[in-house]
Amino acid sequence: MDRTSRTYQEKASHAWSSDSIRLYGIPGNAVKNDLFYMQEAGYFRTEWPYFTERVGLNSFLVVYTLSGEGVLTYEEKEYRLRPGSCFFIHCMNYHEYHTEKGKQWEFLWLHLNGAGALGYYQQFVQEGFYIIEETAPRIREISSQVGVSSLQMGEIGSPVGTVSSQMGETGLKVGTIGTQIEKQLWEILAANQPRSATTEVCTMRSIVNILTELVLHRSARKQSSSAVPEFIRTAQRYMEKHFAQKINLENLAASLHVSKFYLVKEFGRWIGISPYEYLIEVRMSCAKEMLKYSQEPVAAVGAACGMNQPSHFIRLFREREGKTPLQYRKEWKGDAEGKQAADDVVE
Repeated sequence: MDRTSRTYQEKASHAWSSDSIRLYGIPGNAVKNDLFYMQEAGYFRTEWPYFTERVGLNSFLVVYTLSGEGVLTYEEKEYRLRPGSCFFIHCMNYHEYHTEKGKQWEFLWLHLNGAGALGYYQQFVQEGFYIIEETAPRIREISSQVGVSSLQMGEIGSPVGTVSSQMGETGLKVGTIGTQIEKQLWEILAANQPRSATTEVCTMRSIVNILTELVLHRSARKQSSSAVPEFIRTAQRYMEKHFAQKINLENLAASLHVSKFYLVKEFGRWIGISPYEYLIEVRMSCAKEMLKYSQEPVAAVGAACGMNQPSHFIRLFREREGKTPLQYRKEWKGDAEGKQAADDVVE
């Protein structure tokens, strides 16, 4: 298999148990164009020589290990998949995963896609790909509690039965066991068998929750070694207090006894944005509050929030809010009141 190919290629050995589950999503065009959606999802109990090797698939894959041990190869590295571990990969990239020889591997999985999925993945791998590894506080017979044995698998992996109503009835109870990701994966299975009018909405909710948990875990991991450095907190407090004034980053860094380069680098590492962007966010928050609750002209609002050039203020506001300050004010106050507060500034 050509590992650098962008054309879909796949090899697999379907060595899974008869009580495994494989479900296919059938999203409508509106969902596929604008929202997150499930492509496939399931529960597998596998044994050697189970494996999947692929490249060039337009999909994102989440796998959560329940028991046993698997092995993932991704970005030229090999990872052990033990109970409580979870991976999130882009299937356009070459990957291979299999059951460890001589062992079984039990896991939940989800293929997903949709508007914004790539953005979540890029956030997750911003500082390099990694496997989430946590102890899994789960009940061993969890699969039987949700009725997975009621859906049998055919020779080619297609479901030939239906998940019993027990899955839907016990899904919430199962959701309290183990990690949040495991909970959401079980709930996706419950929402899709049997399918109903709320299936797509419930599935999308669970996908959003999974992606949020993944990105939050990445953020927490980045900061887990220690608290945010005090000089970063001091810089934040200074900008929050003096945002209406002109702030020189060189002088701010000097007052903190660090270089400008180091301040920008560490601020971005710990806060997620640059000092400049943080200052703009503080100023925009102030501007939105004044536009909603005061009668000050737009130019005066900008000046009070540290943006003395009306054209500069309007451009920044439009870039971040998708509308001008005056349009924003009118939406909150209504046209009559908004016009009353308008000034001579041409937006």
